[in-house]
Amino acid sequence: MKFYALILCLLVSSVVANNVSHTESQQNLSDYEIAIWTLKQYEGLHYTPYWDYSQYTIGWGTKADKDDHIDYDEANHRTRQEYQRRYNRISKRYPKLTRFQKLVITNFNYNTPIGTQLDAALKAGDIKKAKRIMRLYVHAGGKKLRGLVYRRNREAWLMTATPAQRQRYGLAAKKKVIRHIEKAARRSGKARFVSSK
Repeated sequence: MKFYALILCLLVSSVVANNVSHTESQQNLSDYEIAIWTLKQYEGLHYTPYWDYSQYTIGWGTKADKDDHIDYDEANHRTRQEYQRRYNRISKRYPKLTRFQKLVITNFNYNTPIGTQLDAALKAGDIKKAKRIMRLYVHAGGKKLRGLVYRRNREAWLMTATPAQRQRYGLAAKKKVIRHIEKAARRSGKARFVSSK
C-alpha cells in the first residue's frame, strides 16, 4: 500500500512540475520585450509634455512640442519608431555586440548620447570597460541623480546578465509597468491595452 502511495505522489509531483514548467515557458519574454519593458519602467508614461532638462518629453520618453497631447496608442507608436531608429544605428555601429547587448545600449542611448570613450569601448567589443563607463552617465542638469545611478547600474549589469537573469528582470519590469498603466487608466477613467510592442 505504501509503495502505491509513493508512486501516486511521484506521479502527482511530475504533473505539477510539468505544469509549472509549461507556465514558465509561456511567460518567457523575447530579448526585445525585455528591453522594452525595462525602458518603459525607467521612462514612465506621460500623456502631456513635461520639461526634461533639455527638451519637452511625452509618452514613454519621446521628444514633444510644448502643446502636444497624446493617448496610449500614440505613446507606443512613437516609442516603436524612435526605438527602431536608434537600434538600427547602434546595430550597424557596434557589430561586435550581441543582439541583447545592442538592445541594452539602445535603452541607454534612448536616454543619453553615447560619448567618445564609450563609443570606442563598444566598437572594440570591450564590454568590461563599456560597463564601467556606462556607470558614469549619472548627471542631468549638472546634478547627480539617484534614479540615473540605479538605471546605469542596471543597464551595465544587463550587458552580461545570463538569459535567466534577464527573464527575471524583464518580468519584474513588466509587472511594474502594467501597474503604472493601470493607475493611469483609473485616473483617466479609460481602459488601456497593455502591449510590449
